[in-house]
Amino acid sequence: MRSNLVRKAALFLFLLIGSHLAYAEGPPEWQGLYVGGVPVPVLGTTVEVRLTGIIARAKVTQIFTNPSQEWVEGIYIFPLPEDAAVDTLQMTVGDRKLQGVIQEKGEARRTYEAARQSGTKASLIEQQRPDVFTTSVAHIGPGETVEIAIELQQVVRCEKGRFTLRLPMVVAPPGDTGGAAGKSGLLLPPVLPRGSKPINPFAFHADLAPGFPLARVESPTHAIVVEKGKRFRYAVDLAKSTAPADGDLVLEWIPAVGREPRAVFYSEEVDGERYALLMVMPPDAPEAAASRLPRETAFIIDTSGSMSGDSIKQAREALLFALSRLRSDDWFNVIQFSGTASAVFPQSVPATPDAVMKARRFVAGLRANGDTRMLSAFEIAMGKAAPIGLVPQVIFATDGQIEDEAEVVRFLNTHLGDRRLFPIAIGSAPNAALLSRLASIGRGAFTQINDLAKVAPAMGALFSQLEAPMLQRIDVQWSDPSAEAWPERVPDLYLGEPLVVTARLKDASGSVAVSGVRSGEVWRDSFPLAGELKGAGIDKLWARRKVQSLSDSLQQGADRTSVRRSIVELGLRHHLVTDYTSLVAVDVTPTAPAGVEPVRCVVPVNEPRNSIAAASPGEEVMEDVITVTAEATPLRDRRGTSSSAVVTQSELEKIPTARDPWAVLQTVPGAVTDRINTGGDESGQQAAWAVDGMRFSDMTAPGSSPAYYDFDSFEEMQAALATEEAKALCAILRKTGWKKIKLDDALRAAPSLAGPLRQADAAGLLRGFLAVVLHGKGCSEPPKEVLAEAEQYLRRFGAARVDS
Repeated sequence: MRSNLVRKAALFLFLLIGSHLAYAEGPPEWQGLYVGGVPVPVLGTTVEVRLTGIIARAKVTQIFTNPSQEWVEGIYIFPLPEDAAVDTLQMTVGDRKLQGVIQEKGEARRTYEAARQSGTKASLIEQQRPDVFTTSVAHIGPGETVEIAIELQQVVRCEKGRFTLRLPMVVAPPGDTGGAAGKSGLLLPPVLPRGSKPINPFAFHADLAPGFPLARVESPTHAIVVEKGKRFRYAVDLAKSTAPADGDLVLEWIPAVGREPRAVFYSEEVDGERYALLMVMPPDAPEAAASRLPRETAFIIDTSGSMSGDSIKQAREALLFALSRLRSDDWFNVIQFSGTASAVFPQSVPATPDAVMKARRFVAGLRANGDTRMLSAFEIAMGKAAPIGLVPQVIFATDGQIEDEAEVVRFLNTHLGDRRLFPIAIGSAPNAALLSRLASIGRGAFTQINDLAKVAPAMGALFSQLEAPMLQRIDVQWSDPSAEAWPERVPDLYLGEPLVVTARLKDASGSVAVSGVRSGEVWRDSFPLAGELKGAGIDKLWARRKVQSLSDSLQQGADRTSVRRSIVELGLRHHLVTDYTSLVAVDVTPTAPAGVEPVRCVVPVNEPRNSIAAASPGEEVMEDVITVTAEATPLRDRRGTSSSAVVTQSELEKIPTARDPWAVLQTVPGAVTDRINTGGDESGQQAAWAVDGMRFSDMTAPGSSPAYYDFDSFEEMQAALATEEAKALCAILRKTGWKKIKLDDALRAAPSLAGPLRQADAAGLLRGFLAVVLHGKGCSEPPKEVLAEAEQYLRRFGAARVDS
């Protein structure tokens, strides 16, 4: 896998400028970006994915930087794929890497709180629901960076020969919650005000090794670049290096014609236990097609406030398309819901031209507003049984951000009957976990639409499935009678959809057979032997599916105590984050001053992409331009990373050390500076910066050429230091000498530089920092060893230290 150092270089300053501008433009009293006047931590994310066959392993690294002069506790609420198994946590503080451990949720919270109260750094990963997690990081010091790396894995989705990896990047709460608990019981993040500059950027890289040649690799959501390697390997990156976390990232790959696998059967031994993963693609030959049966379809559309913007347009287009596919022997109704529900007709009616036209006018006039309560819509849709001879279906378009999720699930479990559910996920950040779950409960298919241009093809594909024969009454028979397989009850499949089952076995050489009914005929297939894998984590995928099944059983009246006990046991055994287990990492050394209570800051999130208002036409934002480029050579990829940015004059005036390369770099996307000495990248290529045409080299990178700093070339780098403070510092230096000056003396003389002074002193470079800020201020000439410290300070905290 390509090193993530370059992606951090492309990420870190991008997030700094987004945050810095948001702080400058947003009102200080807005509690999403400030808490008691303290800026919340700046956040960026790198996502690295390694795909082997159909198993995807991802590493998500969250980079927290504290821009304030206070000790803070950063809280970040973020999404992950709903079926992913989260099993690893690593916290990086400076040069130290601390591994997380799995504990029962209450115990993990107590471990974290004890560390927080003692002034010790700690991190905690908790699950709120299967696709929403919370990272808490205690005691991020002033100007400090802490990295939280989470690892997870999942089975990629395959449908009609197209493989899909979906990575949600933002939790989309219904409205601005200010970091409070929403009506669903979730702790929700504050949302940036509409029109704000985007924050929370992410970088992405994927190594695909599907095991067969691909016709193409593409993303319907983001611009990407793809490079083909040897042995059917493919490298994928974002075209622009980074993107704001404001919607799902979807990656799709299509096998070359005739090369897609019809079945995958893997086996792996973990801790003396055997686990298997089976994926079967039922046949979809033309002769499998069956005559279309008349249907009774209830079309439901979400018109709540969270559907504003492009979402409601997509939903309307989807339902208008569905209405155009009705036939004269079909029955239908159209129902809208927000806080309450209403329908075009009291109950379903025949699809006459007049009825369809009335429904089209109803859909075209819908607008988004109000709460999101879906139960009443289902009560209307299922109020009466379908007429005899019709196939009952419910198709509903929503972003899934509903407030009565538990009531809806309970109602469907008891009232669904023979109806099939077909959720259409709308928008760039839908609640995919809920909608996938409803599709499974309703033995239907899950479709996502995130672009108005994709409505027709997505709905066309859905109706092609609906009109194709289903594989029903599916039975999976393992040769091992003790096999424990999940899902326990295999749902019906529409042709073109795969069957995916995980199992725990005792017999390493066991076989498996699959059968089902297709168009009234029995279909069978068998697989005599599984391919052996090592380190694939099939055990975690099996455990995750069992955990989800146990959680679902609560909606059917299962004993809560027993379910909790079973899930805790699975989480601890397989090192998984669940509703009842969490990952926690604690530093061994207290770092915060005694008695410091960190300011609790919930990191705000972007408004989902499809509801963000465009900038006002003709709006002028450019006043001054500084071009900053960062260059580095990745391990396997010859493409360099470079970027430029616009920095306004007003922003320059707010930078404490105007035109200081370090300060300017902190406002520029496309590169990262860090205090960690990486010694260059593994290829031996040195890293370099260019600021306003001035080039700096990383002197510690292997293979770098000698370079020296000329202080006279930094004439623009004037510290925002009052003349009186400079005179006071020079007076102290004349009295003590450069070698004996103490932090307390410097703080008394220059209180405006308290943060940088403490930072430099903690690094052992106090004298070097003073040499930089007092250059040209009339102080005595620093000795050679102090000048050497000044060079170290500039490399580490200035423009040349690069984690790339």
